[in-house]
Amino acid sequence: MSRLHVNGLPPEVTDKHLRDLFEQFGPVASAKIVCGLDGNSLGFGMVEMFHAEDLAEILTTKDKLAIGGKRPHIWQVSETIGEVIHTKRHGLHVEKCNGKWYVFQLNEGHLQWCREFAKEDDARHYYRQTTSHQTILPS
Repeated sequence: MSRLHVNGLPPEVTDKHLRDLFEQFGPVASAKIVCGLDGNSLGFGMVEMFHAEDLAEILTTKDKLAIGGKRPHIWQVSETIGEVIHTKRHGLHVEKCNGKWYVFQLNEGHLQWCREFAKEDDARHYYRQTTSHQTILPS
């Protein structure tokens, strides 16, 4: 399977919207928007394409793609987002979406908790504090 991460998505984008966007290039194995605990989109998602040649076409035309009036940032990855975050950051991640900053934990691709911050410095401070105490629950 060929995996893509898609960032910078408008909050109203659903799994189906994401799937529909990428199905124009070929069969989609899965398309998933990552949501916070409140069920709202965090502005990024993951797509798995069945065929490598479809992925190559997406990567060469990605600057022409738009969803919800925005051009998302698209890149290829070899691991799932859950694998990357879990193995490299103890499941913790810091991400900017729609002008807000989020610190969250994924466990095998499932959101465990999420905390929202207005400023990047506050989010990164919370992330450092959380990882230095080896605590993976929000305060």
